[in-house]
Amino acid sequence: MATWIAHLRVAEGLFRLLPHLDETAFMYGNLAPDSGKPNADWTAFDPPKEVTHFLRRGEGEDKIHDLRFYRAYVAGRQPEDDLADYSFRLGYFVHLLCDNLWSRRLNTAYKQIYPELVDNPHSELWATFKRDWYHLDFCYLRDHPECLFWRVYVPAPNPPPYLDFVPHEALTHSLSEIRTFYSTPSPQRNIDHPYVHLNEAAMARYVDDSVVLAYKLIVQLQNAVPAEGVHSAVRLLGVDELQPYAPPLGDVIESSL
Repeated sequence: MATWIAHLRVAEGLFRLLPHLDETAFMYGNLAPDSGKPNADWTAFDPPKEVTHFLRRGEGEDKIHDLRFYRAYVAGRQPEDDLADYSFRLGYFVHLLCDNLWSRRLNTAYKQIYPELVDNPHSELWATFKRDWYHLDFCYLRDHPECLFWRVYVPAPNPPPYLDFVPHEALTHSLSEIRTFYSTPSPQRNIDHPYVHLNEAAMARYVDDSVVLAYKLIVQLQNAVPAEGVHSAVRLLGVDELQPYAPPLGDVIESSL
């Protein structure tokens, strides 16, 4: 999955291309799929990811059925019907696209760099990767005080439950936790270090590419929604637009030997 700040960076970029949307509702929609409330050890969520991310049990995020969501909750609706509701739903769809793209362009790249990950999806390496990912989020927030997170997310009240399959309590809990997580960073967290597994250049590339591709698909779907047999809008993209990023993805550390 993309990090929460990566999702907000994509939302901010897309809003520049879709300024008729309700910015706050669109922003919250871009985070809403991560509204499964965790159990004590974070081994299960309510509702489960199969529900919030339109997956079948055992499938990875490169198999998200985002068009199932689009057909049921976006298609046929117009911004003028209810702008906030429409914006939230479209943001939800964008989140699903971005998680799919993250899986294909970054997670697949990690598996190519570290082949042992293919047979060990729960490898501790993923925790090492995530350290870079989320520390980059904190760097971005430190360096961009006027970004969407500080400008809109922190002061805005949590939204109403626009979608019937996302419980209001779970949505409110998740959005509040994300807000607290990023706005009250630990003073012990050192974010000024080499970013070996993902650096800001690679993260920015992912964000920029995702903005371009998501906008392309939104425009395409507004003109025609594919038949039921097509499960994901990313299948409408070209092969080169889905290729894993080539290494290095992070800072190259010179050996002293």
